[in-house]
Amino acid sequence: MEVAAVILAAGLSSRMASVNKLLMSLGDRPVIRRVVQTALDAGLDPVIVVVGHDRETLRAALQGLPVRIVGNDDYEEGLASSIRAGVAAIGTDVGAAVFLLGDMPLIAPRHLGPLLAAFAPAEGRSICIPTYRTQRGNPVLWSAQYFPRLLELRGDQGARVLLHDLTDQIFEVEMPDDAVLVDIDTQADLDVMLIRFAHAEAKDVH
Repeated sequence: MEVAAVILAAGLSSRMASVNKLLMSLGDRPVIRRVVQTALDAGLDPVIVVVGHDRETLRAALQGLPVRIVGNDDYEEGLASSIRAGVAAIGTDVGAAVFLLGDMPLIAPRHLGPLLAAFAPAEGRSICIPTYRTQRGNPVLWSAQYFPRLLELRGDQGARVLLHDLTDQIFEVEMPDDAVLVDIDTQADLDVMLIRFAHAEAKDVH
């Protein structure tokens, strides 16, 4: 069974002034390219990137990667429009999808692997949510059976609004670190991310 990745990268990045946070360099590549590469390294297929604001620049940043880039003309509506665009681009042969936020570059295959391993709809684990010290984070894996409901989402909200009706299908997967909770909203967030990334790179070298 194939599991897709839907990477949400259409937002305005409004809290970063004139800078698109997804295009900022982290190490040797832009934030968005790092997130996409993680999805590819984890074996997700297809990898769908939903773009809206700065779409051509984002396309250029992803050049050469085997991904499907989907334009969201309604991106100013908010997150729900990007979820709809991503789901609409998924083929019928896909059994589930992992929804990743384009501004969470600390996510690595070590976080995606346990989500994929936990997924078992027949055993009541059709929605897999990462947690760290009991706090829920992202990305979240959704079974294809919920795609019609995801296509009905509206406004600036994610798929979490559906969860209160699906508690018996949710499986929480505890993660080894807080990467599933850390995103980039402001310049201060980016500064912290750069420091954390530099420390992680130094640790890997030694």
